[in-house]
Amino acid sequence: MRLRFDGATKNYWGKRALDDIRLEIEPGKLVAVLGVNGAGKSTLLRCLAAQAMLSSGNITMDGEPLRRDNIHQRRRMHWIHDSPIGFQNMDMLGQIAVTLDAYAHYPEGIQNRVLELLLEFSLLECEFQPVTQLSRGQRYKAALAAMVALDRELWLIDEPFASGMDPLGFKVFKKHSLESTKRGNTVIYTTQILEIAESFADQVIVLNRGKLAAFGTVEEIKQASRSEKSLQGFFEQL
Repeated sequence: MRLRFDGATKNYWGKRALDDIRLEIEPGKLVAVLGVNGAGKSTLLRCLAAQAMLSSGNITMDGEPLRRDNIHQRRRMHWIHDSPIGFQNMDMLGQIAVTLDAYAHYPEGIQNRVLELLLEFSLLECEFQPVTQLSRGQRYKAALAAMVALDRELWLIDEPFASGMDPLGFKVFKKHSLESTKRGNTVIYTTQILEIAESFADQVIVLNRGKLAAFGTVEEIKQASRSEKSLQGFFEQL
């Protein structure tokens, strides 16, 4: 899936959350979206997921304008909010089943696949526990298990490294993200942690007050900022 932003702009209550974003992401890329609080990272993902509509400009998916009412487009992607909320009184397996059902995703062996993922994420001991009784990290891992089982062309993950997951959850998330991009999928996640973006991304989008401050590989951004050691120098310049 090729993603293109052409002047993407989003206003909230008189404030510009995204300001004339222009960039293109090729298929099979692992992309980190960096920025301080309020930079526009989550807004970028919400607009990509068609959860929020642009005020002006366009986002295209393989050359086709992204539309909220285009169910075919939206079934090509999956989005995880920074704090996944489940249905009250529904257990974890039921929550995952609802997610798969929303995508009409019923391939042969899907039940075993879900159980394998719950085992990987160390969630089998709470598979029948209501999601409202799970910790934030457990809810996030359950949402990731559903995302991996769906295996859409576009993965959108908001703040996975601030989700409350344990080190095992981070390891499994990284493993499946890299495997997904090798299959040609695109994985985009937001973070505020520079060190993670430096070591776990093919490309980095840097947002500053809604504007695109930089886009490219870590090395390209370092060269542009004349900072040889890390992204820290670039952020200090901002």
